[in-house]
Amino acid sequence: MGYTTTGVALFVSSFLCPTGSSTRKRVRKMKINGTVVTLQGEITLLEYLQQSQYDCLKIAVERNGEIVPRAGYANVVLQQQDVLEIVRFVGGG
Repeated sequence: MGYTTTGVALFVSSFLCPTGSSTRKRVRKMKINGTVVTLQGEITLLEYLQQSQYDCLKIAVERNGEIVPRAGYANVVLQQQDVLEIVRFVGGG
């Protein structure tokens, strides 16, 4: 039984991500606040923010150099290679 690491990786890859599958989830790598993040499947900006426990009333989001209006968070589908900057507002004196 001379299995190679490459052979196992190809088998696992083809099993988990068969070509031509309409139900396959796309893996998306993007950069959020300078850190590379991998997301599974299609997700909106609003869903990501909620899953990451951001308070949407206390943040501003820049996507690929442009400010995203808060009202548009649910309409923005995060894409491969997006670059997000999420800034939290803090009070002080």
